Amino acid sequence: LLMPTRAGEVDHVNLPWSCAIYAVVNWMVAFTDVEGIQIMCLKVLPYLLEDESQRTTAQWAGLTDGVLRAMVLFPDSIEVHTVAFHTLVLLARPLGGNEGMLFHRAMVNTRGIFNVGSSSSKNGIVIMLDSMRRFAQDEVLQAMSCWSLVNVALTPLQKTMLVKLGGLTVT
Repeated sequence: LLMPTRAGEVDHVNLPWSCAIYAVVNWMVAFTDVEGIQIMCLKVLPYLLEDESQRTTAQWAGLTDGVLRAMVLFPDSIEVHTVAFHTLVLLARPLGGNEGMLFHRAMVNTRGIFNVGSSSSKNGIVIMLDSMRRFAQDEVLQAMSCWSLVNVALTPLQKTMLVKLGGLTVT
């Protein structure tokens, strides 16, 4: 982040690393209708979310809602959806583990990456599945979306919702 100095120059704010997720979330909220800003924020998030403390902060800050909001507000943007799925891959990664691993520790929210007390779990999965269906021909989007569903399905409530919505089949 940049800000003007007392001398009238522009300089970095030098926020601590712990504020990185909040800074990105603030930009996403402040500029929800600007596709380019949403893409830039979504592109940087996977790098931040590799760090478990940032991932925890992101879950508490409600980042998932911002990611899903971008997917809804830009329904025809393959780029927004692809980078959103990449962000969801990491948001849904189990704390203390990697993709596809059983949980070493619980997630911040036992319902998974979706906010407690809201219908965003069902709605979020509907948004994800709708995107996968609409962009079925885009291989990169399909790869990211499948990867994100692997992690989303590690939480029992989310897996149940995926099955109910036809996102997974049981054989």
